[in-house]
Amino acid sequence: MTGMSTAVLYHSGSGSTKLVARVIAEKLAKSGHVDLVPISFEYDTGLLTQYRTLVFGFPTYHGNPSRSMREFFEMLPEADDPIPVHLFITYGLYPDHTLRVAARSLAKKRYITTGCMGLRGPASDGALMLPERIGLMFRYEKGAPDKIDRFVSGVRASADDGGNPALRMPRYVWYTLLNAPHRLLGEMNNDRCRNRMRVDEGLCTSCGRCVRECIRGCWRMENEAPVFDAENCEFCLGCIHNCPAGAIMFSDKQRNKPRLNEKFYHALRPTLLRGGE
Repeated sequence: MTGMSTAVLYHSGSGSTKLVARVIAEKLAKSGHVDLVPISFEYDTGLLTQYRTLVFGFPTYHGNPSRSMREFFEMLPEADDPIPVHLFITYGLYPDHTLRVAARSLAKKRYITTGCMGLRGPASDGALMLPERIGLMFRYEKGAPDKIDRFVSGVRASADDGGNPALRMPRYVWYTLLNAPHRLLGEMNNDRCRNRMRVDEGLCTSCGRCVRECIRGCWRMENEAPVFDAENCEFCLGCIHNCPAGAIMFSDKQRNKPRLNEKFYHALRPTLLRGGE
């Protein structure tokens, strides 16, 4: 590999983090080689030693990195030499201490956070539970393209530096204490809704997409119909938003709710690419 060699690894629920990761990778590719990698539990983490810098992206779920990304971090081997990493998160309302949690976890294995970004964007849960008139649930924050450009510039600088990376611990967020009750109530609500997940047999076409795309193995096919197992589910809502038939839901009220699917995020892509670089 020549020039800057970077891996952008991401976990995404409905698709917001995936879109941001693609935009970041596209911008970084103007400076050198970039691999865009959706995480999986079969990924050979030993391959990460070939890159000069790493980017990890994941959604915020009630003040923490997504469960899938936390488990992926646990899979990482301890690095022989410090490896610079940049973190970005997507969130609907509050980022809380998600970035600090991730940075501390990675530092234990000598993956050193040298830059980070939190980006408020479409909320996969809010879009299903709140009135559609609350437009905040369906768009990225003002200035998102410029924010992404600054993040990309930081990744480039880190890759070009070549020295020992210096840890830049994400700042302490004071309002996390105020958000604690909301976080607890949200987790309780997620548990309740998770156990209500179902498939409308009248709408389901048995395409199997939910089975193929759930990296946690929460869906399986039985008698040509998808069956849900809540035990390993982190409530990312990717299956609900990306079901082509709109057949997956946890409430009848969601039947006609807009879905944050590939078409939805494709329409937002030009907005995120609009930065000046």
